[in-house]
Amino acid sequence: MTTLLQRLLRSFASTLGGQFATESPGQLLRIIQSSGYILYQHKTKTNVYAMSLVTPDFRSNFTNKDRTEYCYLTTELLLQDHEIPKNNRFPPSPFDTTVYQFSGDKAKFVIAIESKVKNGDLIDFTGFYPTIDVIETIAIV
Repeated sequence: MTTLLQRLLRSFASTLGGQFATESPGQLLRIIQSSGYILYQHKTKTNVYAMSLVTPDFRSNFTNKDRTEYCYLTTELLLQDHEIPKNNRFPPSPFDTTVYQFSGDKAKFVIAIESKVKNGDLIDFTGFYPTIDVIETIAIV
């Protein structure tokens, strides 16, 4: 079973013929500097990159560019708090629950979100937009 994000990325890759539309690392680096995400280059395949998620404004306290051990952002957390059950929230400290990691079965969570969408429930996916915008920008370069 594929997740919504996997289907989105597969669709995106097929639109681009399975690769990014730029051959220039310099162009990618300029995008990185202005977009607020981190790009990782593969150690041996220097034309292969992975990027971090772009932090949406409502999750600004879930990431720290200087200290990666304080980064808790995952794709599940791109959804709003009301979509994430309390039993799937694991705070790094019992004294502060304003920041948390996603915990639990990710596949079951995706199935629950998919079921809500199929039932006509409105799910706010705006937290995904900043990351999708960067991917689209890279594809255009």
